[in-house]
Amino acid sequence: MLLAWTIFGIVITMGNMASPEVVKKNSATSYSDRLIPRSQWTSHPDAKKTDLTKKPARYALVAHTAGIFCNSRSSCEKIVHSIEEWNIQIGFDLISYNFLIGGDGNIYEGRGWGKMGATAKGYNCDSISIAFIGNFEKDNLNQDMIDAFNMLIDQGLNQGELSNNFKLFGHNQVSQTISPGLHITEVIQSWQHWSKATETDVQC
Repeated sequence: MLLAWTIFGIVITMGNMASPEVVKKNSATSYSDRLIPRSQWTSHPDAKKTDLTKKPARYALVAHTAGIFCNSRSSCEKIVHSIEEWNIQIGFDLISYNFLIGGDGNIYEGRGWGKMGATAKGYNCDSISIAFIGNFEKDNLNQDMIDAFNMLIDQGLNQGELSNNFKLFGHNQVSQTISPGLHITEVIQSWQHWSKATETDVQC
């Protein structure tokens, strides 16, 4: 788009400027349509994954990645890939989360169902960790992200990967961290299965 202004009779023009990105709502209505398998975003699809020692998982842990927000599949895939590369550099076999959810409303498979994450000491053996992509000290969840989270939880219950009476915790309830960020911490307390953590919950 060519922009021009007239100042004191002189026309000043600026080159073509990109129009703001139009973010489209994710129209997919099922878990399978929202899921982006590891094989589609990582160069380490066959990385070693350890089974949960307790099944079905009795906890779902909500985290954030504390980095850049994304609202398209291409940008979200790049971020998820970079997170895995960093996790490998610091000593993990692969990305630390079981699943990640982008601002595009898609679900990115990390370690997947039934596998031990590396998110919260004392809970990794008995939990599924779900990270929202972004820094939710400043970012906010959109409806696509919330819908994707609900689809993911429903899938876990239907597959028997989550206990019917599982507890939902924010990462900061079980670890010394600000994750999942203020704007998620405030929201999830009204979500089904959210619970206060107690010392008796620690299992690993």
